Amino acid sequence: MHDLMPFEPYHVAPDDPRSPPQEIWDALSPEERQRIVDSLPSEFPVSEANPPEGVFHFEASRAELVQQLAEESRLRAEETQRREDAERQLAEARAEIARLRGERA
Repeated sequence: MHDLMPFEPYHVAPDDPRSPPQEIWDALSPEERQRIVDSLPSEFPVSEANPPEGVFHFEASRAELVQQLAEESRLRAEETQRREDAERQLAEARAEIARLRGERA
């Protein structure tokens, strides 16, 4: 009986504007999708600029932050190693110059 019912186009509710669920979106034509996109608000009140993130978003944000901190720590360790290697090479070069000049280090 569902197949016999006329198709109701998706309407964006003005009090709760949101795009349709994925299964409805997938069934829409490009023109219908554009109509929906055009009817969605492009701006929102400043009071809604920082909505509550929720547990899942918070956990994802925290995991991303931990990953960024680990990457920064790895990069700092690599830079420290490069600096130590450069200082060692400089000391070796100075010692070699002194040896070639016949100087004592």
